[in-house]
Amino acid sequence: MTLFDHRCIFGCVVICLMLSTLTVHGATAEDYYNTGVSLYQKKQYPEAISYLKAAISLDPNHWRAFDVLALAEYAIQNYVDALDHCESSLALHPDNPPLAQLDKELKPKVYTPPLFPAAPPTPKGRLEGPPLNPVFWIKGAGLFDYSLEEDLNTAPNGWNTETATLGGGKITSSAGNIGFGFKGELGYQLDSEDAMSICFENFSSNSFQGKALFGLTQENITIQPSLNAFDLKFTHYWVHDNFRIDLNFGIGYYDGNFTYQAPTTAYLNPPYFNNLEEGNVQFDKGDFGAEVGGGYELRVDKDIGFELSGTFRYLSISEVAEGVMIGQTAATMGLVVYPNGFIGIANATTVNHSGVRWATFDFMGFQADLGLIYYIF
Repeated sequence: MTLFDHRCIFGCVVICLMLSTLTVHGATAEDYYNTGVSLYQKKQYPEAISYLKAAISLDPNHWRAFDVLALAEYAIQNYVDALDHCESSLALHPDNPPLAQLDKELKPKVYTPPLFPAAPPTPKGRLEGPPLNPVFWIKGAGLFDYSLEEDLNTAPNGWNTETATLGGGKITSSAGNIGFGFKGELGYQLDSEDAMSICFENFSSNSFQGKALFGLTQENITIQPSLNAFDLKFTHYWVHDNFRIDLNFGIGYYDGNFTYQAPTTAYLNPPYFNNLEEGNVQFDKGDFGAEVGGGYELRVDKDIGFELSGTFRYLSISEVAEGVMIGQTAATMGLVVYPNGFIGIANATTVNHSGVRWATFDFMGFQADLGLIYYIF
């Protein structure tokens, strides 16, 4: 067996392996033609032949693919097929002097030249051929979030059980765990199975709401948490014919915004509260967290796909406080938990006295996304 025979066998094995690893990323005839030309210029003739045949399978009238295919067959001394492809290209585009000259040179080398030009192959639709992976992708999605919010969930016990201590007639409250928002993601394909991406997310959770009756006066307090997330994610794919499944892991910085609505001046005296003026007070605090999740990605066109994914998040934010002005006085204020379980607001000097502590907001929970993907080749 000659060296040429060994090369042919090796080339066939490589082509079979490439054909067997088709991913969700289908391509047009022009994509396969451009890849075939690039491989031909690198003198990787067996691989170039595979891609050029793929282009012809998708577009039987692609005369340039027949042209380069004839040159590749000629380079490996497969003169019979080279002549057939020359004739096919010239039948589609006769005005090609260099190829006509090659056709003339090939005829004496072939013992039995074909009587008729080779017919273009019958189109087979989407080719089960070598994959072309996207370089980048952009995702936009709406998200649903369910988080366990620590003190916001335990505070209702304080509202309901400490009525006598607080001096109120009736106290009720509710804590929200459900949130909605959006996500944007820019990804880079490392190879056919692995990718890195940066992600931005924003969502707002249902608010914590409490009210109390003090004589004829009803006091209401609302705490509205929202979250902005900036993640760096690594994703591994399991690729199938027209879809792929992924597992991803990410770390990021999460910036929480907490709006505290105080309707009137505070109705209790220290040590439980400091007096607040009517209006909204906003606090910002961020921390690092981690996410792990998985998804299903369906390719519906060359450039378009849909994503359905789920993510588990670990994040805890505490000491939500910042500098504010109370009248003419500057102070550091934040959200705290009082000894009776009530979530309120106080300055930094009150914390760690009489059992007052900073409130903790635990955003550990589950997030589901449904979105659209645009692939960039």
